[in-house]
Amino acid sequence: MAIIVPSTTTVTSHGLVIQAAGQVVGAINSWNPQQGRTVTPVFELGSVETGGGDDIQADSGEPYEVVPGNITGTTISITRYDIYTRRFETAFGTGNLEMLTRQTSSIRFLEFWNTPEGQTNYRYVYYGAWFNSLGRQLGADGNRISMATASATYTRRREL
Repeated sequence: MAIIVPSTTTVTSHGLVIQAAGQVVGAINSWNPQQGRTVTPVFELGSVETGGGDDIQADSGEPYEVVPGNITGTTISITRYDIYTRRFETAFGTGNLEMLTRQTSSIRFLEFWNTPEGQTNYRYVYYGAWFNSLGRQLGADGNRISMATASATYTRRREL
């Protein structure tokens, strides 16, 4: 199945698909990878010359430096239209996840960004992913589409 990307220079999110063993097994409605880290301000009593070419003087009670910490919150939020023939969790090759405890090993997510000319611009792999939430959004109003929702935590992301 060829994915047709609109001819534009603006990055678009058309054709978000799930593949397992090279076969398209579903489509993703939203894919939201996130990561963050704590940045801690350092304060000094009295005034401080920061030096190092900044030549900024911090008065008492003002931060004079921020120190970056470890990466936290490496998560991916995913939603997908649920389909009868292939439930969300089985599309990711995790078996039947009636309970999250049935995921007994981590999985990898691969993310590819293609240009309208078919060239792959970006390729990322998310290692050590574990689902930490899994659910369904059901409603009796609107379009009544059943949405599968999940969140996964990954260990690290690398560009291929």
